[in-house]
Amino acid sequence: MIVSFIVSSIPRPLGGNTVCYELANGLARRGRDAHLVHVGPVTGLHELAWFRFEPGVQHTFLPAGRIDVSSLPDADFIVNPGHAGDDPSARPRTGLPLNFMQGHGAIPSEAQAARWDRPWPKMLIATWLIAIAREMGVPDHQMVYVPPGIDHHKYRVLTPIGERPMQVAMLYNQHPAKGPKFGIDVIAEVKRRIPELRAALFGIFEMQHALPPGADYLLDPPQEVLVEQVYNGSRAFICSSVQEGFGLCSVEAMACGGALVTSATRGSDDFATHEVTALVSAPKDVESMANNLELLLRDDARRIALAERGVTAAAKFDWDVSAEILEAYLERYGRDPARFRSQAP
Repeated sequence: MIVSFIVSSIPRPLGGNTVCYELANGLARRGRDAHLVHVGPVTGLHELAWFRFEPGVQHTFLPAGRIDVSSLPDADFIVNPGHAGDDPSARPRTGLPLNFMQGHGAIPSEAQAARWDRPWPKMLIATWLIAIAREMGVPDHQMVYVPPGIDHHKYRVLTPIGERPMQVAMLYNQHPAKGPKFGIDVIAEVKRRIPELRAALFGIFEMQHALPPGADYLLDPPQEVLVEQVYNGSRAFICSSVQEGFGLCSVEAMACGGALVTSATRGSDDFATHEVTALVSAPKDVESMANNLELLLRDDARRIALAERGVTAAAKFDWDVSAEILEAYLERYGRDPARFRSQAP
């Protein structure tokens, strides 16, 4: 089995790209041929030094724009084929197409509908997207739920949960769907209530918002700094997004022992159960999120119990399991492609 992933790669960590990289790694560990076609500004692996690829993963680098299918490597399956035209399988050996749906509503509705309408299978990153797919008329046999995983060797508890400083962490992204202002307002409000609070924000984009006193911003921090000083150096992790396809950073923080305070992002449904593995508020509800954060910061016993359950919940998200799910689906698809490309049940 040869699987190609087409990815709009950039030189810095980005969740959607990381998912494709990790699935390629997982397939390679299972003895499959995985090929990453990097489209965009990245010209070589030296620009992706932040990520560790398995030796068996092959790489092709192409400039941004619509791809000539003749430049694609031979494959049995091609994930994210949109760059290469409406049906890249028209060229023998390009591969049977599979759309990877990591969200809904972030691109113009006409383009979004076209992605759902294409007559080939869809790989879905979260359970809420299964409901969206059914609303869009996608039959069940054209869907496969492949949850993200995390690297449990990297994202783990290093600092005991009960011994952390009065610090909270937050991923910063200026996109409106990420709700950056709401999260910053939560930090400012809780800082007013708990003056000794500090906050560590991080991200790959330049900061466009004013930070409250006691908050620092780390631009594209090294992975060891993120794990050791941000995730493991914080009592809680804040996610103020209005919507997330999944929410990989929240799960990473949970695995590192940070108690999760999140808005209901839809993607968070798969790991954030209110008062079990997280404290959950309605999107944009700064007061509720601030109250939840203050509650955990003032009540160590409650925070520790919530964080420990979060560690357990995060453990189920494993890249090798995800790769196994994808591999099994592709094997079925490859045996009867006409059925999987038909609307008929």
